[in-house]
Parts: sequence; structure tokens; C-alpha cells
Amino acid sequence: MYNESEVAYGGCCDFVEGLAGHPGGTAEEVQSIPSKNRPDCSKAALRSRARCWRSGPRSGLVNTEPDVYVLDSFALLAYLGAEPGESQVKAVLARARQKQAEVYLAIVNYGEAVYITEREQGLPAAQRMIAAVDQLPIIVIEADRRLTFAAAHVKAHHPISYADAFAVALAQQQRAILLTGDPEFRKVEQLVTIEWLPQT
Repeated sequence: MYNESEVAYGGCCDFVEGLAGHPGGTAEEVQSIPSKNRPDCSKAALRSRARCWRSGPRSGLVNTEPDVYVLDSFALLAYLGAEPGESQVKAVLARARQKQAEVYLAIVNYGEAVYITEREQGLPAAQRMIAAVDQLPIIVIEADRRLTFAAAHVKAHHPISYADAFAVALAQQQRAILLTGDPEFRKVEQLVTIEWLPQT
């Protein structure tokens, strides 16, 4: 039987709903999880809108807002490098400045963007990039135990890089729209809502 820590491991609706599809997890075991521990989200809601409706204790259905986005390194570099897709990322960041959206970035994906910049343009450019990103309305999320294990779960079942798995896991945890143009994420389109940027 799955305990509460295993339910929390994925940090997302799809993980709980997908337990029956993994070795050792049966539909009966999923049903044995106390209802209070099951995320109140449907796959249809996740696909149609990254932020799903949740049942409030007294007020019925409450719409969670503002809209929430997760950037991967592709999206961050597209914005900073004035590449195709810059305008989409810029529009999302403008909404974040107006408190109409929240934008998250996993520290692992931040590090990806830093090493790519240093490798291609040198250390001073990477340092300038860090200074610029730290001024943007982006919430950088550290790789804590919960996020790390959630990314491990994604990586274990899907042929994407571990760094990409962090972006997916963070989008799942935040019920966010993943902003990317990296075609590798087509392998996990069933897990998260993706807003596609033009590919370079």
C-alpha cells in the first residue's frame, strides 16, 4: 500500500492518478489512499488549464490565480538572447511585473542557462546574465528533496534529460504552464501543459 510520503513524492495530480499504471501499483491501492491526501484535480483540467479548479472548504469552487508559468533554460536563453520566442517570454514576464502571472524557474535549469552562456560566450557574459536574471520577476526554486525526487520519478519513466525533468516536475508541482521550445519536451506532453516557443 502507498503511504503519504509516496503520494507526496510526485507532488502532482498525474503521479497519484498514474500509480495504478506503474509496477506494484493497483487500482485498489490507489483507492486505499485517504481521500484527503488525493489532489482534487482531473487530467482534463490539467490539459485545458494548468491551474485547475479546487474545492474550497466553504466557498465551493475557487479559481486559483494568477496564471502560473515555468521557464526552462530554452525559454530563458530565448529571452536573454533575443532569439525566436523572446516576445512570448517577454509578454509573460510583463504580466508577472503586473502581478497577473507568476513565473518560476528551477535552479537546475538556471544553472543550465549559465553554463551554456559561459561555454559559448565566456565567464563575463555568464556573470552579466546572472545579474540580469536576478532582476527579473522570476521565482527561482531550489532543488529540495521533494522536487529532486519528483524529477527523478519523471526521469525514470521518460527519455528526457534529468535537467529537463526538473522543469517538468516543477510545472507539475505548481500546476503551471511550461514555456519552452525544446522538442525533447514532446516526449512528456501528456504530463504537463506546454506553451511552445518557436524553435531556433
